[in-house]
Order: sequence, then C-alpha cells, then structure tokens
Amino acid sequence: MCSQCAIIFNKIMNSKGYTSVILRLNGHVVNEVAIDGRLFVYDPNFNINFNKQLHELVDNPNFLYTTYIQHGATEKQAAAFVQAFSTQADNTRIRFADKYAAAGTRQDLIEPASFYLIWLIPALFILLGLKLLWYHTPDRPDRA
Repeated sequence: MCSQCAIIFNKIMNSKGYTSVILRLNGHVVNEVAIDGRLFVYDPNFNINFNKQLHELVDNPNFLYTTYIQHGATEKQAAAFVQAFSTQADNTRIRFADKYAAAGTRQDLIEPASFYLIWLIPALFILLGLKLLWYHTPDRPDRA
C-alpha cells in the first residue's frame, strides 16, 4: 500500500511543479520533495510531513518512532519503519512514478498473477462438486 501512496503523491507533487522522488527503503516506500533546494521526506501512507531531510531522520530514530506512533502505526510497524530508514545502503531514489511502477511489475510478477490464481482452487472445488452431483444423480440419461 505504501508504494501506491508514494506513486500517487509523486505524480501530484510533480504535476504541481515540485521535484519529487520516490524513496524505496528496505521494506517501506516514502517520498522526498525538493523545497528551496532541500529534499524533505513525506510519508503519504501515514499522512506525515516530517519537515526533515533523510539524514536528519536517520540520525533521530526516536523522532521517527514517535511520529509514526502518533500517526496511527503500531509499535511493531513503527520499529520496522525506523529500521527501514536506518539501512541507507539499499535505499533507491526513483524520479518518476511511471518508472517505479514499471520496475515493480517486472520484478514482482507473482503479485498480478495472484489476483487470478487465487480463484484456481475454489474453481476446482466447484467443478469437483458439480461432477459429484452429476455422478450421483439417479435419473442420469446414461443410466436408463
């Protein structure tokens, strides 16, 4: 969900003339928006304007944790977000939402496929049930 919020936020900010990037962290996705030459971090999934740059958030994990708790995150989620911000080596900045969305679909093929595969087992049970009903019907044409 966070990636979808980041994509929409990125498109809105770019359409309003701001320079926005999607910041993919280790397990969470947020945005950075350039304002007066500085990149400020936003988390549209939790409706948070940190009003701080990434390095300021990384240097202040208690602020991050408290802010997420105040905006409705569970303690477990807040701790995971603090961890995601603290591991900067794997952070990726993506300028345009279309590039981010395209990259995600190539990398995660199972997600779109799962929307269809989820119906496979129920469909098989329905077909099996219909076959059993047909097999146990006493007045079937082939039993005459």
